[in-house]
Amino acid sequence: MRRKAPPLESYRGIEHDIRKDVDPQRLAAIGAIALAWNEFESLLDDAFGFALQIKPHIWLDITSRINGFDGKVAILKRACAVVQGIPQPMLIAIADMIGAAEVYKRYRDGVIHAVFMEPSPTVAPTARRRGLIDEALVTQEALEALYVRIIAVRAEMNALNTLLFGMNMTSIWADRISDSDRKRVLGDIPACVSQFLDLQQKRKLLPPLPEFPSERPSHRGPEAPLVLP
Repeated sequence: MRRKAPPLESYRGIEHDIRKDVDPQRLAAIGAIALAWNEFESLLDDAFGFALQIKPHIWLDITSRINGFDGKVAILKRACAVVQGIPQPMLIAIADMIGAAEVYKRYRDGVIHAVFMEPSPTVAPTARRRGLIDEALVTQEALEALYVRIIAVRAEMNALNTLLFGMNMTSIWADRISDSDRKRVLGDIPACVSQFLDLQQKRKLLPPLPEFPSERPSHRGPEAPLVLP
């Protein structure tokens, strides 16, 4: 859903009105992708705090000062192993979820930064950096498929948080819950693991993402003559 774009052949202007000319369903899909990813990142911050056994009132001070997504997921994987002592098979499953999320983040970034050179593009140029341009697949089918996958990893992250919450019953919340509640939550841990693995399996059974068309677009908008002073 994202790849390197060919060099721009010439300058072309953009004359359409996004809200009037672009299909509302496509705009809605792009907005849903943005919001779903925000929810995933919020759950990631929670998992970060759970895994490191940080007191909730200081989570924001820590997570908001870590440099980006890559740093958080690297620390989360390490904390699940070292602090929580999660068994290796479950660590592999967590790494699988994070790996999928990293791919979807790249696609999400491509969609969010896409420039529609025409109202109904199949492929749109996106992030420009270091002299290079990427392009993203922005058909309705592709957008819906990406949204479904972000929602899937969001559900997995939510299940991981439930698991980590239960594992922390004897640490950061030990002074706030009764013995009976602690036993109940700890008894639910195997079910939390099963739920996480079931959700992951459902994600892996999703059909492949749509592919780019065989013919590359030129990313040309309406003719716009360049007038020099």
